Amino acid sequence: MAGNYNPWLVFLSIVVATVASYVALDLASRVVAHGNRASRYWLIGGALSMGTGIWSMHFIGMLAFQLPIPMSYDIPITLLSLVIAIIVSGFALYTVSHGTLSLHRLLSGGLLMGIGIASMHYTGMAAMQLEPPLRYDPVLFTLSVLIAIIASVVALWIAFQLRTETILSAFWKKAGSSLVMGAAITGMHYTGMAAANFAPNTICSVSPQDINNVWLAGAIGGFTFMFLTTTLLISVFDAHLANRAAKHAENLHLLNVNLEKHAAELSQTNMRLQEEVKERVRSEEQIQYLAYHDGLTALPNRALFTDRINHAISIAQRSQGQLAVLIIDLDHFKNVNDTLGHRIGDALLIEVAERLKSVMRGEDTVSRQGGDEFILVLAVTDADGAGHVAEKLLRTVAETCRIEQHELVITSSIGIAMYPDDGENFDTLSQCADVAMYRAKRDGRNNFRFFTAEMQLHSARSLQLENALRRALERNQLYLHYQPQISLQDGRVIGAEALLCWEHSEFGMISPAEFIPIAESSGQILPIGEWVLRTAVQQMKTWMDSGITPMVIAVNLSAVQFRHPNLPELVTQILDSARLPPQHLELELTEGVAMDDPLGAIAVMDSLHERGIRMSID
Repeated sequence: MAGNYNPWLVFLSIVVATVASYVALDLASRVVAHGNRASRYWLIGGALSMGTGIWSMHFIGMLAFQLPIPMSYDIPITLLSLVIAIIVSGFALYTVSHGTLSLHRLLSGGLLMGIGIASMHYTGMAAMQLEPPLRYDPVLFTLSVLIAIIASVVALWIAFQLRTETILSAFWKKAGSSLVMGAAITGMHYTGMAAANFAPNTICSVSPQDINNVWLAGAIGGFTFMFLTTTLLISVFDAHLANRAAKHAENLHLLNVNLEKHAAELSQTNMRLQEEVKERVRSEEQIQYLAYHDGLTALPNRALFTDRINHAISIAQRSQGQLAVLIIDLDHFKNVNDTLGHRIGDALLIEVAERLKSVMRGEDTVSRQGGDEFILVLAVTDADGAGHVAEKLLRTVAETCRIEQHELVITSSIGIAMYPDDGENFDTLSQCADVAMYRAKRDGRNNFRFFTAEMQLHSARSLQLENALRRALERNQLYLHYQPQISLQDGRVIGAEALLCWEHSEFGMISPAEFIPIAESSGQILPIGEWVLRTAVQQMKTWMDSGITPMVIAVNLSAVQFRHPNLPELVTQILDSARLPPQHLELELTEGVAMDDPLGAIAVMDSLHERGIRMSID
């Protein structure tokens, strides 16, 4: 028995299959887009919609087939085919929306889904209840099942690839894919229909219904379209809401990011304002520190020391107590700088400062006033306590000091003034301590002296003599006395020693033992010494020119003169100027001057000897 197809119903079945495929692809993306609980609802709804669509395409396709006998369908079996379609659809959606789609999972899922679709088709065919039963062409039957399997594999792969795409972003991708899937599904259906062979005497055992196939197919198609459209609209609306929620979440995220960024910037700004505040405070503290401390030794400078001693004096005044001011000067420190350099000299000063601090109590203060001079204030102490501290300071300073490869031993001279006996303010006390320190130096160094009234008188006279000495040369107050040197063998004069004398109009004759140290300490010894040399040399030349037997003129050199780097050149220039042969000049210096710096002294004496000048050590 041969049948034919209603082309409009065939077209309707293809359209239904295509729309059902599109809805299936979109529902797959909705299942993926939602969380676990919501995805279950979308999976159930999607299975109903997709299953109904596939079943509707199948049923409309069957209604499109027309036989010359009345046809009807068993309702339970027809509903069973619908259930199979829904189950198959749920399986397909679950497969593409959970986990990764490996090749094994794709093939096994496509196999089960294809068998399910074929089962749905052939179950629907069985609902016709034909007598004799339908016979199927083995080749076409097998081909229809293969088409169902292949179509299922392709459908699963496409659905998996587009599962993260929404209808708003991938309409054309899903539309093209749904055409492929719809064609595959309808191809399977009509291949299965072609496999069916109807016997010439076939009858339908189901009571025929007086229903027009076209109207029934149209009704099913209309219902299916409405159902699928409703599902699709819900999906689109859900996607739109999800998109708005995503954009809102993104905006919130961007807002949070901006807030966090601004907070971070504010935090960074706050932190920067804080390295800066701290740095400024640190800088101000450093400036404050440098303003009140010595840059080399880090001891309090004169400004800070003045503040502390004034505070100590105010406490002593209220308590009617005593305090001591000590001035410490290193002996012959200049030799260290001249021979070893200022770097070693600075290192020595730093070491001495540390040693001085180690002797001090917490309430005492030690300060560097400049150069190699230090000043201390001993709070709440009497003369015995000050003397005890001074002895300890002398011992501590005199200990051997190792700086790099040098072992240095340096001594100090200390002057002490007591409050209130020697003065009631810092300036007076420091002046008195300074006077006492110079007395300690004059008395041999490496000792200490307390200030006395006699020292004050001597200091005042020294200041007067220093001022008067500055005008002594221009006022012709200086002159030389020549003491003859007589040979003990024959009693003849063999030389003369030039002795410097100073006669002041007010002070009268002043001893060289008094004014020579003043000239040395004030720096006036250099011009005076040069005047002595020139005068003595010129006098010897005058004596020789007048016919006196040539002899030697002896001139004493001070320590300051002897250490002057240009001494040999100066002596040669004076001799050349007076035209006196160098062998007629003898320079005398004390043993102490030579021993302060033996190597330097030897170098100077060698230079003078090479120039023909005689040297002697007293």
